Amino acid sequence: MPEDAPELQQAQILLQHDKAEAAYALLAPLEPRLAGNVAYDYLLGASALNSGRAAPAVFAFERVEAADPHYREIALWLAVAYYRSGDIKRAKPALEAVVAQSDNAEARGTAQRYLDALRQMQAGKRSRAALLGRLDLGAGYDSNITNSAQSSFTAPQLAAALPAPSSNRGAMETV
Repeated sequence: MPEDAPELQQAQILLQHDKAEAAYALLAPLEPRLAGNVAYDYLLGASALNSGRAAPAVFAFERVEAADPHYREIALWLAVAYYRSGDIKRAKPALEAVVAQSDNAEARGTAQRYLDALRQMQAGKRSRAALLGRLDLGAGYDSNITNSAQSSFTAPQLAAALPAPSSNRGAMETV
């Protein structure tokens, strides 16, 4: 066991209790020493992704995938990190690969939900492009303009609406 095993175990417990921000704060300073350790990179990526830091999650998950492509549904985690970072060009084929190749039904379902969200987002962009020449005028008063309803999701809303893969809870039994 590495000398940093207590920190990894503590981060794992924090993640299991939905405290990704605290787990990331614990793990991030260890990166210069532990980057390349698969268990560390996996936990760092999961805590980064679940605390809204998609870019560091991508780097951590890419290190895991390079070292062990079959590690704890890493293909799904990496695909979701691509999606959340806005890298749709890499997210879409990665999600499609999980749907086509994963033996885990939960992982396939999660990947499919992200693909559906991508399609919805892309359809929304096409709809808005078709409406560019249209002008609607109206008058009125809304005393609560900060709580306006929207008919379509934007990319950040989709990212917030779709959870990170839940496989981390069951898969992180031991580091």
